[in-house]
Amino acid sequence: TGPKLINPQDLIHSLSIETLCTTAEAYYQAIVDPTPQMAKPFWSFLEGPLLLQHMGAVLSGLKLSKTMTVLDFGAGTCWLSRYLNQLQCQTISCDPSATALAIGKKLFADYPIIGDYVAEPRFLQFDGHTIDLPDQSVDRIVCFSAFHHIPNQAEVLAEFGRVLKEGGIAGFSEPGRYHSRQPQSQSEMRNFNVLENDIVLEEIFALAQPCGFTDLTYGLAANAQISLKQYLNLTQNRWRPRVNASLVAHLKETAVNQSSFTNKHRAAL
Repeated sequence: TGPKLINPQDLIHSLSIETLCTTAEAYYQAIVDPTPQMAKPFWSFLEGPLLLQHMGAVLSGLKLSKTMTVLDFGAGTCWLSRYLNQLQCQTISCDPSATALAIGKKLFADYPIIGDYVAEPRFLQFDGHTIDLPDQSVDRIVCFSAFHHIPNQAEVLAEFGRVLKEGGIAGFSEPGRYHSRQPQSQSEMRNFNVLENDIVLEEIFALAQPCGFTDLTYGLAANAQISLKQYLNLTQNRWRPRVNASLVAHLKETAVNQSSFTNKHRAAL
């Protein structure tokens, strides 16, 4: 038998938020060549298709339009912020790592968007507790593969509710409800003190509701290949449970292992 599985809640109780922020900074400081991080999602034939799929799911759920102010929370090297700028949104890249944000500034400088900015990108370091923005100052929040690293989810969701305008949307692309049990997650927590928490949607929604969020919607985007026969069954209302068992298995696997979802903030009365 291998070592005992690390429970992410034990890590949360043993490490301070400030320590976890320092760990994030150390991770980016250790990167010798940030090119792969800057080139996302086009940096890996293996991960690229999945990143594009997840990116499409969360952007679709956000219901963006031009000139919206979007907070990219946990932005890392700001690669997603750059694409949001290309869509002519006004972006604020927020991350606990100053080094990551410095790489993001270099990304914007070295590879500017095509055309003119609606607004120059902004960069904001996160202290682990408070987002340094006024109340109701952003239209949308995107959190791409970052929320599962957050130990104080209730506090951060309260900050999301505070800075988000009424009727705004927070969109997330995260791993699934058993993420912490994966070998890579266990390795990260055991060797590097990186929090790899599970994303359990009903628990997150319970935390989000007191912060003004009223509706959680899951974006089902399955990485599934189906046969022509299955396609015809599906499109011509000839659903056969046995024939389409593989498609159902793919859908279930996606729902368990990937969480693309949006939280809508309450609208003004």
